[in-house]
Amino acid sequence: MSLFRILILLIPLTLPIVLPAGAVRLDLQPRSITQDDSASLILTAENMNLQGAPQLELPEGLRIIASSRQQQLVGGQISSTVTMELKASAPGTYQIGPFQLQDGTRIDAMTLEVRKAELQQSDPEISVSLDVRNDTPYVQQPITLMLTVESLHPVEQIELLEFEAPGLEISAFQELAGRSRRVDGELLRSRRFSARAIPLREGRVELQPTLKLQVLEPAEVERNRMGMFSRRYRARNVRLKPEALSLEVESPPLSGRPESFEGHVGQFQLSAEASPLRLSVGDPVTLKLTLEGSGSIRQALPPKFEESDDFQVYDPRLIEEELQQNGLSGQKIQEQVLIPKHAGLTEIPALEFSFFNPDLGRYERIQVGPFPLQVEEAVGPQNSQSLNSLSTLPPVGEREELGSDLIYVKRDIGTLRPLTLALPLLPLSMTATPLLLLALFSLTLQQRKRQQSDFSTRKRQQHKILLSDFRQQLSQAEDAATYFDLFAHTQLGLLRLHLHLPPGSVDESALEGRLSSELIQQSLQWMQRCDRARFAAGAEGSVDLLRKEMLSYMDALEQELSE
Repeated sequence: MSLFRILILLIPLTLPIVLPAGAVRLDLQPRSITQDDSASLILTAENMNLQGAPQLELPEGLRIIASSRQQQLVGGQISSTVTMELKASAPGTYQIGPFQLQDGTRIDAMTLEVRKAELQQSDPEISVSLDVRNDTPYVQQPITLMLTVESLHPVEQIELLEFEAPGLEISAFQELAGRSRRVDGELLRSRRFSARAIPLREGRVELQPTLKLQVLEPAEVERNRMGMFSRRYRARNVRLKPEALSLEVESPPLSGRPESFEGHVGQFQLSAEASPLRLSVGDPVTLKLTLEGSGSIRQALPPKFEESDDFQVYDPRLIEEELQQNGLSGQKIQEQVLIPKHAGLTEIPALEFSFFNPDLGRYERIQVGPFPLQVEEAVGPQNSQSLNSLSTLPPVGEREELGSDLIYVKRDIGTLRPLTLALPLLPLSMTATPLLLLALFSLTLQQRKRQQSDFSTRKRQQHKILLSDFRQQLSQAEDAATYFDLFAHTQLGLLRLHLHLPPGSVDESALEGRLSSELIQQSLQWMQRCDRARFAAGAEGSVDLLRKEMLSYMDALEQELSE
């Protein structure tokens, strides 16, 4: 379709069509650009109203990325201008047109030369610099990089094309408030950016970014039909690679380095608290540590306890993290659960955190603890695989307390002593004594059978309630932590109900001889998983897989306990 026909379609039918020769003009500015730049195709129509940008047939590889429209009414005549920004997908020569109007007016073809975008080391109107406040940092010492772009004309877009920095971890650049200054009477516009960098190893590091900049440069001054002047601006893109910045990264000195040093550089403070400080064997004590400061705080973590003969230790979990200044300062709060293995423990050992202070040029150590502790014997036998800590879990939902009418089997019967019966001497004349004894024995036997029957009935009812609640609430739970809470409550309840165990005594020795060896191992593994889910760094596994595994184990446990 010809350009003339396109223009005719865009004119409202209610307006008269006046197309004198030369009424339509088409211009291309500039005629030579780089691959990063765009060219303006300007269509001007006098005495015509152009509705939007016409659909011109452009050569392959050339497309319209933006368009704008201007309209003027002078002396009762409409004059319209449509400007289309053209972008090429690859370097080359593109021919636009020619176009033939219906009245015979010909618009000649125009050629657009697109050159490959070349990387420049400098530009007469733009300068780029990369600076650092400390060019001899230590490993793990955060530094601030400053990227500054100065130009005689406004810089609209700045794109970081390439920034290789081996041995450095660099955050995203954040723009700061710009500054302007005059040099030789000319105003230099400035845009500044900052980023945090952390050296990861010692040695020399070269930093040289590659930038793509879009600069708005003034073009020709135009005068409209009303006699008013206006200046057009042209966007020019340039690729610059400024002078490289060199850093010499050093490691903290070996002299005076403490054993607890893990490479952190900066200034730090550490505080801690433990609770509860009076407990029984198998009960958990939570140690809460707060680390705050500046420097390598983003990589740092508070110290932690390792497994020992005195304590069963779970992995710490980070419960709060607050960083400021692009990760250069902040605070971290960590919790770790310890379970005493035996009575008589009087303290939790001290913890130490060490760091290198670059301002003072020396190592510093912070110690928290020891924490006073009073550990007493528990209500039942303990071992390293005990889940006594979970016996303190609150009931999930409204449940009837189990075992309130049970008589627990005494695990340790103590020292046996002979039983002495003191019977009163009865006259031989009392021939009714044998009959009274027989009646008393019969009454006692009937009462015991009735109690056993009531006990079995109640135990079955509680068994069904536990499993019913578990299956119902498990189907409604949404996260793994809730799954483990439900599971631990139900597992302990079933084992205590059927094996007649008091709280705090569900362990391996209590299960031996009462469950199969395979189910004992599964039970102990689930106890450990519940401990980790509650005390360590989060619950494990996907909820769908956990649901299947838990229901499978509960089915096996229910079948064996019901036999």
